[in-house]
Amino acid sequence: MQILSLVKTSNMITVKIMGKKLFSHKYKNNITDKAPTEHAELIDSILRRCDYKSYLELGIYDAKNYNYIVTKNKQLDYAECVDMLKDAKIAFGTFFKMTTDNYFLQNKKKFDVIFIDACHDIENVIKDFENSVKILNSNGVILLHDTSPKEKFLFDKNYCSDAYKINEYLNKHQDDYNYVTLPISNCSITIVNKKHDLRHIDL
Repeated sequence: MQILSLVKTSNMITVKIMGKKLFSHKYKNNITDKAPTEHAELIDSILRRCDYKSYLELGIYDAKNYNYIVTKNKQLDYAECVDMLKDAKIAFGTFFKMTTDNYFLQNKKKFDVIFIDACHDIENVIKDFENSVKILNSNGVILLHDTSPKEKFLFDKNYCSDAYKINEYLNKHQDDYNYVTLPISNCSITIVNKKHDLRHIDL
Protein backbone atom coordinates (compact mmCIF):
# COMPACT_ATOMS: atom_id res chain seq x y z
CA MET A 1 0.00 0.00 0.00
CA GLN A 2 1.22 3.48 -0.82
CA ILE A 3 1.99 5.30 2.44
CA LEU A 4 1.19 8.81 1.24
CA SER A 5 -1.16 9.54 -1.64
CA LEU A 6 -2.63 12.69 -3.17
CA VAL A 7 -5.89 12.85 -5.09
CA LYS A 8 -6.44 16.12 -6.92
CA THR A 9 -9.43 17.22 -8.97
CA SER A 10 -10.27 20.61 -10.45
CA ASN A 11 -11.28 22.05 -7.07
CA MET A 12 -10.44 19.44 -4.43
CA ILE A 13 -7.29 17.94 -2.96
CA THR A 14 -7.31 14.91 -0.67
CA VAL A 15 -4.29 13.66 1.28
CA LYS A 16 -4.33 10.04 2.47
CA ILE A 17 -1.89 8.22 4.75
CA MET A 18 -2.00 4.42 4.70
CA GLY A 19 -5.25 4.65 2.75
CA LYS A 20 -6.99 6.77 5.40
CA LYS A 21 -7.99 10.37 4.69
CA LEU A 22 -5.90 12.90 6.58
CA PHE A 23 -7.13 16.06 4.91
CA SER A 24 -9.56 17.03 2.18
CA HIS A 25 -10.44 20.53 1.05
CA LYS A 26 -12.05 22.49 -1.75
CA TYR A 27 -9.57 25.14 -2.77
CA LYS A 28 -10.14 28.46 -4.48
CA ASN A 29 -8.14 30.23 -7.16
CA ASN A 30 -8.63 33.66 -5.58
CA ILE A 31 -5.48 34.40 -3.57
CA THR A 32 -7.24 37.22 -1.71
CA ASP A 33 -10.08 35.03 -0.43
CA LYS A 34 -10.91 35.86 3.21
CA ALA A 35 -12.01 32.37 4.28
CA PRO A 36 -9.67 30.20 6.43
CA THR A 37 -6.89 29.09 4.13
CA GLU A 38 -6.22 25.55 2.98
CA HIS A 39 -2.92 25.46 4.84
CA ALA A 40 -4.63 26.53 8.08
CA GLU A 41 -7.07 23.65 7.74
CA LEU A 42 -4.24 21.24 6.96
CA ILE A 43 -2.25 22.32 10.03
CA ASP A 44 -5.37 22.06 12.16
CA SER A 45 -5.96 18.51 10.92
CA ILE A 46 -2.36 17.46 11.57
CA LEU A 47 -2.38 18.88 15.09
CA ARG A 48 -5.64 17.15 16.03
CA ARG A 49 -5.06 13.80 14.35
CA CYS A 50 -1.54 13.46 15.76
CA ASP A 51 -2.62 14.82 19.16
CA TYR A 52 0.20 17.33 19.15
CA LYS A 53 0.44 19.55 22.25
CA SER A 54 2.47 22.57 21.14
CA TYR A 55 2.49 24.89 18.13
CA LEU A 56 4.73 27.71 16.84
CA GLU A 57 3.91 29.98 13.91
CA LEU A 58 6.56 32.24 12.39
CA GLY A 59 4.93 35.12 10.51
CA ILE A 60 1.24 35.53 11.34
CA TYR A 61 0.20 38.68 9.45
CA ASP A 62 -3.32 39.36 10.78
CA ALA A 63 -3.35 36.22 12.99
CA LYS A 64 -6.44 34.86 11.19
CA ASN A 65 -4.86 31.49 10.44
CA TYR A 66 -3.11 31.24 13.81
CA ASN A 67 -6.35 31.95 15.69
CA TYR A 68 -8.25 29.44 13.57
CA ILE A 69 -5.69 26.74 14.37
CA VAL A 70 -5.33 27.32 18.12
CA THR A 71 -9.08 27.77 18.62
CA LYS A 72 -9.80 24.42 16.98
CA ASN A 73 -7.10 22.60 18.96
CA LYS A 74 -8.16 22.51 22.59
CA GLN A 75 -5.57 19.83 23.37
CA LEU A 76 -2.68 22.32 22.98
CA ASP A 77 -0.68 22.92 26.15
CA TYR A 78 0.97 26.02 24.69
CA ALA A 79 1.31 27.94 21.44
CA GLU A 80 3.44 30.88 20.35
CA CYS A 81 3.58 33.15 17.32
CA VAL A 82 6.03 35.70 15.94
CA ASP A 83 5.69 38.72 13.67
CA MET A 84 7.61 41.99 13.50
CA LEU A 85 5.18 44.06 11.44
CA LYS A 86 2.16 44.65 13.65
CA ASP A 87 0.56 43.91 16.99
CA ALA A 88 -1.74 40.94 16.91
CA LYS A 89 -4.78 39.91 18.91
CA ILE A 90 -4.50 36.20 19.51
CA ALA A 91 -7.02 33.77 20.97
CA PHE A 92 -4.51 31.60 22.84
CA GLY A 93 -0.80 31.49 23.56
CA THR A 94 1.90 34.15 23.41
CA PHE A 95 2.65 36.69 20.69
CA PHE A 96 6.21 37.99 20.16
CA LYS A 97 6.56 41.21 18.16
CA MET A 98 10.11 40.78 16.92
CA THR A 99 12.19 39.24 14.15
CA THR A 100 12.41 35.47 13.99
CA ASP A 101 16.17 35.76 14.63
CA ASN A 102 15.53 37.54 17.92
CA TYR A 103 12.79 35.09 18.82
CA PHE A 104 15.12 32.12 18.49
CA LEU A 105 17.79 33.88 20.56
CA GLN A 106 15.44 34.19 23.55
CA ASN A 107 13.34 31.04 23.12
CA LYS A 108 13.67 28.18 25.62
CA LYS A 109 10.76 25.99 24.49
CA LYS A 110 10.40 23.08 22.07
CA PHE A 111 7.44 22.44 19.79
CA ASP A 112 5.59 19.58 18.11
CA VAL A 113 4.55 21.60 15.05
CA ILE A 114 6.28 24.65 13.60
CA PHE A 115 4.83 26.61 10.68
CA ILE A 116 7.28 28.85 8.81
CA ASP A 117 5.60 31.72 6.96
CA ALA A 118 7.81 34.73 7.76
CA CYS A 119 10.28 36.34 5.34
CA HIS A 120 10.10 34.33 2.09
CA ASP A 121 13.60 35.14 0.79
CA ILE A 122 15.41 31.82 0.66
CA GLU A 123 18.26 32.91 2.95
CA ASN A 124 15.74 33.68 5.68
CA VAL A 125 13.67 30.57 5.01
CA ILE A 126 16.73 28.35 5.42
CA LYS A 127 17.77 30.18 8.57
CA ASP A 128 14.28 29.85 10.08
CA PHE A 129 14.20 26.18 9.12
CA GLU A 130 17.60 25.42 10.68
CA ASN A 131 16.64 27.23 13.88
CA SER A 132 13.29 25.42 13.95
CA VAL A 133 14.91 22.00 13.63
CA LYS A 134 16.82 22.70 16.85
CA ILE A 135 13.61 23.22 18.85
CA LEU A 136 11.47 20.52 17.24
CA ASN A 137 10.23 17.79 19.57
CA SER A 138 10.70 14.12 18.73
CA ASN A 139 8.22 13.02 16.05
CA GLY A 140 7.36 16.66 15.34
CA VAL A 141 6.84 18.28 11.94
CA ILE A 142 7.84 21.54 10.29
CA LEU A 143 5.63 23.11 7.63
CA LEU A 144 6.84 25.73 5.17
CA HIS A 145 4.50 27.94 3.17
CA ASP A 146 4.76 29.23 -0.43
CA THR A 147 7.16 26.52 -1.60
CA SER A 148 5.81 25.84 -5.12
CA PRO A 149 4.05 28.83 -6.70
CA LYS A 150 1.53 28.12 -9.45
CA GLU A 151 1.95 31.39 -11.39
CA LYS A 152 4.91 33.60 -12.29
CA PHE A 153 3.65 36.72 -10.53
CA LEU A 154 3.90 34.81 -7.22
CA PHE A 155 7.71 34.92 -7.45
CA ASP A 156 7.48 38.60 -6.51
CA LYS A 157 9.02 39.49 -3.13
CA ASN A 158 5.61 40.59 -1.89
CA TYR A 159 4.27 37.08 -2.36
CA CYS A 160 6.38 33.88 -2.37
CA SER A 161 9.76 35.36 -3.38
CA ASP A 162 12.21 32.46 -3.88
CA ALA A 163 11.02 30.35 -0.94
CA TYR A 164 10.52 27.52 -3.46
CA LYS A 165 14.29 26.92 -3.33
CA ILE A 166 13.81 25.25 0.06
CA ASN A 167 12.95 22.12 -1.94
CA GLU A 168 16.47 22.13 -3.40
CA TYR A 169 17.93 22.63 0.08
CA LEU A 170 15.93 19.72 1.50
CA ASN A 171 16.88 17.49 -1.42
CA LYS A 172 20.56 18.13 -0.66
CA HIS A 173 19.88 17.04 2.93
CA GLN A 174 17.69 14.04 2.11
CA ASP A 175 19.70 11.82 4.47
CA ASP A 176 18.35 13.93 7.33
CA TYR A 177 14.76 14.76 6.33
CA ASN A 178 11.61 13.34 4.81
CA TYR A 179 9.58 15.96 2.98
CA VAL A 180 6.67 16.36 0.60
CA THR A 181 5.45 19.52 -1.14
CA LEU A 182 1.68 19.54 -1.56
CA PRO A 183 0.02 21.58 -4.36
CA ILE A 184 -2.44 23.27 -2.02
CA SER A 185 -3.84 26.59 -3.30
CA ASN A 186 -1.71 28.78 -5.55
CA CYS A 187 1.38 28.63 -3.36
CA SER A 188 1.73 25.10 -1.92
CA ILE A 189 3.06 23.87 1.42
CA THR A 190 5.97 21.59 2.33
CA ILE A 191 5.83 19.17 5.26
CA VAL A 192 9.12 18.02 6.81
CA ASN A 193 10.14 15.65 9.59
CA LYS A 194 13.47 14.27 10.76
CA LYS A 195 14.20 10.99 9.01
CA HIS A 196 15.96 9.43 12.00
CA ASP A 197 13.38 10.62 14.52
CA LEU A 198 10.50 8.24 13.83
CA ARG A 199 8.70 6.30 16.55
CA HIS A 200 9.58 2.80 15.35
CA ILE A 201 13.35 3.34 15.30
CA ASP A 202 13.84 2.80 19.04
CA LEU A 203 11.54 -0.23 19.24
